[in-house]
Parts: sequence; structure tokens; C-alpha cells
Amino acid sequence: MNAKEKIEQLFLEVKKGHYSACDELFETVWLNHTTLPNLGIHPVIDEILQWANAHKSQHPDLLPRTQLAMGTIAHHSDQFDEALQHCTLAHELFSEMKDDDGMAACDIYSGFVYRSIGEIDVALKFGLEGIEQLTTSGKYKVLLTIGYYWVGGVFAETGHYDDALRLFNKGLKIDHAQVQEALRARFTNGIAGVYMKQKKYNLALENYQRALEITSELEPTLKGRGLTDLGDYYYIMGDYNRAIQYNEEALDFRREMNIVNGSITNLINLGEILTRQGKFTEAITRLNEALNLSETIRVKSKMFQVHKLLSDIYLSIGNLQESMAHYKAFHEIREDVNHEDTERKVKNQQRLFEAEQTRKENAIIKAQKAEIEHKNHQLEETIEELTITKVSRRAKAITLVIAVALIVIDTTLHHFVVSQYAHGNYFILLASEGFIVLMLRPIEKLVEHYLLSRIIKQKRAKAGIAE
Repeated sequence: MNAKEKIEQLFLEVKKGHYSACDELFETVWLNHTTLPNLGIHPVIDEILQWANAHKSQHPDLLPRTQLAMGTIAHHSDQFDEALQHCTLAHELFSEMKDDDGMAACDIYSGFVYRSIGEIDVALKFGLEGIEQLTTSGKYKVLLTIGYYWVGGVFAETGHYDDALRLFNKGLKIDHAQVQEALRARFTNGIAGVYMKQKKYNLALENYQRALEITSELEPTLKGRGLTDLGDYYYIMGDYNRAIQYNEEALDFRREMNIVNGSITNLINLGEILTRQGKFTEAITRLNEALNLSETIRVKSKMFQVHKLLSDIYLSIGNLQESMAHYKAFHEIREDVNHEDTERKVKNQQRLFEAEQTRKENAIIKAQKAEIEHKNHQLEETIEELTITKVSRRAKAITLVIAVALIVIDTTLHHFVVSQYAHGNYFILLASEGFIVLMLRPIEKLVEHYLLSRIIKQKRAKAGIAE
């Protein structure tokens, strides 16, 4: 059973009323979000979204979790703006529910998307705040572990190697069997990458090989990454033949899995290695393949990289016309990329500003709500005190009436009955009236209890609470 089939089965359980299956459903989505787009998951997710909308009154947490799932899938379909829109909407829905852990999960994944589009500062701001919250609460372990992975990767790329290793090792120790199975190879691969940057090549090779060995069925795409990293390792070591071998294996695997962006990376790597070996014709062939694929999926960052490599090769072999044509294309596309990057940064800063404003507004609303609840509690206590006081006074009045009635009855009985048959009837009258006086306090308590019981019953009836 593949991930899509498992999600369909779990969704069927949810529709049957087994709502506990939701946790496993969404964990399955998040654990397999890198491969789900290729399995045609979108119709299933759309159906879950419709069901979540229809049942949001009974299960309000289902809708934001679905939106977050859609964000993770859009991210790995390279639909970055769409991914951020889903994550933002999920955050808003969790915010309405006052669910801090849900908001933190959204922050972690929003950061992941920002990292993918090169907005490192924004990415870390979201990611580190989300990780802090979920590390404390222990909730959303799958997304917390994904946060450990990508934030660790950012630390590794920016030279913060100790921080990177700390997060990668945290990920390896996470208490969740499926997470371990799915991401253990990624964390091991990440640790190997840190060792490469530290020039600890023996440790790097050991961890690269281990990562490749433990790649699981839950993360099959990592095999291509592992093979590519081994190719990079041997390229740095100067073993060009083995570097070509691993890049060729990775390319074959990625083509089989239809991972186009990764395939372009391997073709570029092969072009660079073949150029180093002086095999210019083969290098040009590989780089032209990379250029065609880059143009097909419009990955401009790789398009200008390929044009630069081709320009250098043609210059080396004396073909100045081709070299100039590729160099011109390199500059034009790089300018476009820089312009698009600037626009995206402005847009992302605006989005970040709006998110900050929303957070501030939510914090103010939360504080105002807490103050209102506190005032309401004080008011309720005051009302209760006034009610008890009012009941107590009423009970005293009723007790006084009862006392007068009892004394009248006692005096009447004494005059018409007791005085006829008993001597010293004055003492009997005094004793009976003394008894009435002693009974006034218990009578008052009884009346007060009765009046309070009536008020409570009336309140429960008004609130629709059953006895």
C-alpha cells in the first residue's frame, strides 16, 4: 500500500466517524509530502478539504490541518506562493482556535518554504520560534522533526556547524517510530554534509554511506540525494571516475522517479566533471540536456548557471561566437533572476509585516479577552454575593413571618387548650415559645437553602442544563 492509498483508507475511517484516525492521516501526509505530488494526491486532498469545510462546526481543527497539509504538498510541487497561502490560512484558523501548537507548526513549515526561495532571515525567524514552542509542548512531532532538519540545514550552509549537528542529532533522537523510519537517513546525510564542510572526510564518507544504506520506502527520493552527495565527495577527493559513476546512478534514479530539478543538478555536475577531464564534447552534450530541462520547467537559477558553463567551455575551445551567445544569455537571465528576487523579497517582507501585525493584533485580542474574562469572573462573584445576601434577607423575613405565625398559633393553643387542663401554664407557654425561638435559626437555614435551590434550578433551566 503506497502513501496515497493509506491516506484514502484513513480518510474513509474518518468519514465513518472514527475521528481518531485524523492524527495518523495528517502524519502520513507530512511524512510523505515529498512524494505525494507524483502519486496524484491532489484530488484526495481536495475531497478532504470539502469534508473538513462541511464538518468544521463538529471538528474545527480538521480544516487548519488540511490547509497545512495542502501547503506541504504545494511546496514540494514547487508552488511556493500557493504553499505560503495555505500555511498562512492554516495559521489564521489555528489562531482563531487559540491553538499555539498549531500556529507553531504552521510557522515551522512557512519557514521551510521561505528557506526554499532563499529568504533565510525570514525562514529562521519563523522556524526557530515554531521549534521552541513545539519542543516545549511535544505536539506535532512530525513537523517539529522537519523543522530540526531544514533549520539544521540552514545552520550547516551558513557555517554554524555545532548548531547544525545539535539539531540533526535531536532529530535522530525524536521519540516517534515513523519519523525515525522516514527521516533518519536525511539527518544522517545532513551530518555527513557538516563533516564535509569541516573537512572531516572520513566521517563524511562514513555517514554518506550509512544514509544511503538506511534510506527507507517512506523517503525513496533521498536515494538520489545520497548518490549525488557521494558524487560530490569523490569530486572533491579528485576521483572523477567515481564522481561520474555516482552522478550517473543518481540521474538514472531521478529520471525514473520523474524528479526533474534533481536531474538537472546531476547533468550540471556531469558537465563540470567532464570539463575538468577535458572531455568538452561530452560536457556540452550533458549541459545542453540540463539547459533543455531547465527551460522546460523554467528554473532560471539553473539556466544561467548552465549558460555560464557553456560559455566557458566554448571559450576554452576557441568558439568565440558560441561563447559570446551563452555569456549574453547568462547575463540576461541572471538580471531577470535578480529582478525577480528583489520583487519576491519585497513581497515576502510585506507578507512578514502583515503576519507580524496579525500576531500583534491577536496578542492584543488575547489580552483583552483575558481581561474581560477576569472582569466577568469578578462580576459573577459580586452577583453571587449579592444574590446570597438577598436570599439571606428574604429568608430572614420569611422566618420572621413563620415565627410570628408559630407564636400566634402557640398562644391560641395555650389559651384555649393548655390553660383549661394544666396548672402553672405560664411556664409551659414560656417553654413552648422558647422552643420556637430556638428553632428560628434552623428554620432560617432551611428557608435559605430552599430559596437558593430554586434560583439554581432556574439558572440551569435557562442555560439548558439537564438535572
